[in-house]
Parts: sequence; C-alpha cells; structure tokens
Amino acid sequence: MKKKSIIVAAVALFSASLLTERVYYCQNRGFRLSKIVSSQPSIDCPPPASVDPILDQPFRFLGAGGTSFVFLGEDGKTILKVFKHHQLFFKHSLFHLAFPGVCDAWRIQKILFRENEHRHKRHSFFFDSCSLAYQALKEETGLIYLTLSPNKHFERQITLYDAWGIPHSFDLSQTEFALQRRAKLLFPYFKQLIEQGRQEEAEKGIDALISLIVLRCKKGIGDRDPNLRINFGFLEGKAIEFDLGSYYSDPSLKTPFKTATEVFFMTFALQKWLEKQSPELYLTKMSKTARKGRIFVDYLRNERGATAVAPFSPRARAGATVSVPLSWSELNLPERPVFHVSDFANWKNRLKQDPWRNLPTWKQKIDVEKS
Repeated sequence: MKKKSIIVAAVALFSASLLTERVYYCQNRGFRLSKIVSSQPSIDCPPPASVDPILDQPFRFLGAGGTSFVFLGEDGKTILKVFKHHQLFFKHSLFHLAFPGVCDAWRIQKILFRENEHRHKRHSFFFDSCSLAYQALKEETGLIYLTLSPNKHFERQITLYDAWGIPHSFDLSQTEFALQRRAKLLFPYFKQLIEQGRQEEAEKGIDALISLIVLRCKKGIGDRDPNLRINFGFLEGKAIEFDLGSYYSDPSLKTPFKTATEVFFMTFALQKWLEKQSPELYLTKMSKTARKGRIFVDYLRNERGATAVAPFSPRARAGATVSVPLSWSELNLPERPVFHVSDFANWKNRLKQDPWRNLPTWKQKIDVEKS
C-alpha cells in the first residue's frame, strides 16, 4: 500500500511539473534563449553611434510572431526583435534518415512539401525581406537598426525579461536582431480617435495608410502578409508597417492598375471595420438615401472595370448627353442644365473655360450635415 502511494505521488508530481512547464512555455510563446542563438558566421562591424545607447536598458517580453520574439525596451519606445533560429533553419525530422527504394521518394516529397509550405519562414526568404525593408522601407517600417549576422561589436550582456518577469542575461553578439520604433496598432488607434471625436485626425490616418501602400508599390515591393490588424500601426500620426519578413520585389506593382488593386484589397478590411465601429459616421453602401450625414467609403472605385467619364465626353445614354462640368451655382439650381451632342453650338463656349483652374488653391472641407 505504501509503495502504491509513492507511485501515485510520483505520477502526480511528474504531471504537475509537466503542466507547469507547459503553462510557462505557452505564456512565453515558446521563448527560450537556445532558440535565438545563431549558428551563422560572425562579423565585426560597428553600428551607428545611436544604437549602443538604446541597448543600455532591459527589454521585456511583448509577444512573438512566426519568425521573431518581440521585446519592449524600458523606455517604452523601442522594440527589439530577435529571430527564431529553430524556424529559420528548420530541418524536417526525416531529413537525416534514408529509406529504401520508393519509400525514400516519399520521404523527399514530405520534406519538400513542408519546406514549400513554410518557405517564408526560412532564413533565405526572411533575411532577403528584412534586407529589402532596411534598404528601401526604413522609414515606412520604423527601423532603427538591423544586423543579419551575429556582430562581435555587441559582446555585451543585455537583460531580457520573459512573460513571467523572469530575467535572462544574454550575449547579444550571438544572434541577429532588429531595432524598431514602437507604434500603436492600427485598429486601436482608429478606435481611440473615433471615441474621442477626433474625426479629422482619423481621416488623415486613412490618407496616411493609403499613402504608405502606394509608396511601397511605387518602389516595386510586394507584401505577402498585409494583415492590418497585427502588422500595421501609427507612430506620431504616420502609418507604418512593422512586419519585416514578408516583402519581395515585384516591379509590376509600379503600374497604376496593380497599385489600385493593392490599395483595394489591403484597405477592404478597414472599410468594413469603420462601418461596423462607427456606423453613424461611415458606410460602404452606395445608396444615396443611406449616405445622408455620413461619409461614403467608396472602395469600388479602385476595382477593375470601374469607369470614370472625362469632361466634355458623350455619354452612352439616350439623347447622346455630354458630361459638361458645372459651376457650384449651377449645382444649386432647381433644374440642372443638360447638354447634348446635337446642341453643341449652344454650349461650345464652355470649352474655353478650365473648370479646374483654381483647384490647386482651394482649401475645402466636407460639410457632413449638408451632404
């Protein structure tokens, strides 16, 4: 009986230890120092003078992505990303085995399938993306510094606190890392502005996000993970994208159509979120009766097949009407003038007028109450 009690106690103790380890592991999102130690050759390259002072502070665990563990500096402004080497240099469990005959073909196929499925998490793709961000999108990603090789210059101990608040001393020269400026996540940023009634700032934020996407496209850089919820944010009113591992070169994005398509798909989630979050201000339905007093987010204008009519162009409608620009006073008339190809002699003098002559100097705002 005594022997049975000892066995039960041992099993209970083992189970409790295992459960504690699993809880600790999950809370830390899998973080261990052994996972960030690099096996790559070291370099000895002094960084910019501003980098060393930034590292003279402890960093606390903030979260983890597919390829990085993320820590927040004590200053609350700096992000340290250390990379997951068990992901970047992953080797399949079947890699070192060899099977006879046809079975080995199955083994190779399994390895290749896994590698293709997770190629964006492997060091070649990931490091190329980080390098592209540092060279071409440094401002757009809030990057301060990046090293893609262990650097002997950083032979110093820094303190990393895990999610449980336990400190770990780590030699930073043993790994690659990135330093970024901290930004506020995109949706909480917009939510705060809307709740505080800062409507104009919210509209500027939308413009800043679209400008960020357009600028990236103009540089011929694509993004394979454009998740607005977790990869985008705002820093001092400026939109930035802080995921470093999803960029690739794509010159075709420089074309207006590809840029418009990218903007459409990347902002679609924001359009729907704005309508759900603040239905009294925003809507995505085209109905004019539903728009009164609200802002219509017309994302369909960036869709393939959407058309716009140039000034003084005949319309494909009964009577061969013409799209002639109107003055503001004409818009307020009880019956707006209609122009046809057949009565060209009556309105041809309008061709001498440039309806957009003063457009660059106009500073206007939308009056929501009258719209």
